[in-house]
Amino acid sequence: KWVSESDKGPYDAMNKGVLLSRGKYCLFMNSGDSFYDDKVLSRILPMLDDTDVITGDVWLSFGRRVPAPQSVTMEFLFAKTLCHQSSFIKRTLLIAFPYDISLRYVADWKFWLETIIFKSSSYKGINELIANYDWNGMSTVNYTEVSEERKNVLLALFPERVLSDYEKLVVGRNWEEKLY
Repeated sequence: KWVSESDKGPYDAMNKGVLLSRGKYCLFMNSGDSFYDDKVLSRILPMLDDTDVITGDVWLSFGRRVPAPQSVTMEFLFAKTLCHQSSFIKRTLLIAFPYDISLRYVADWKFWLETIIFKSSSYKGINELIANYDWNGMSTVNYTEVSEERKNVLLALFPERVLSDYEKLVVGRNWEEKLY
């Protein structure tokens, strides 16, 4: 189904797409992104079990493969995110936890926090290339805004004293090496 209408940004459009979809899983490609090859879906279909989120590897546009994490922890999400271009997400989960359209850059990251961390949704990382990821997208080009928005989400979800303690635990680690 093709719909072209006004929306309140990418995450609003993604929420609308979820409501129009009828399958068990959803996956989102942004402008400039694509499936790694034309056989991805046929290779992945047998792996789509009853897991809430199944994430595969991505190929970055500058020529680097990023493997899917085997587990998603708060430590992982503090430094990184899952790539929604390579994540098959149960439609029921997306309906229960729609993307926060007040956020411009990190609503998908907030979704991972809410579902995988707080609600213990099931997750599986698979060693399969799913998507070609355009490194020139909104969230990589606007890194300062992304960082500020992430900070605001963390402050909204955690008591400040907990967040402060967590930040102290990671100070001194080279988080930049862990970023894409």
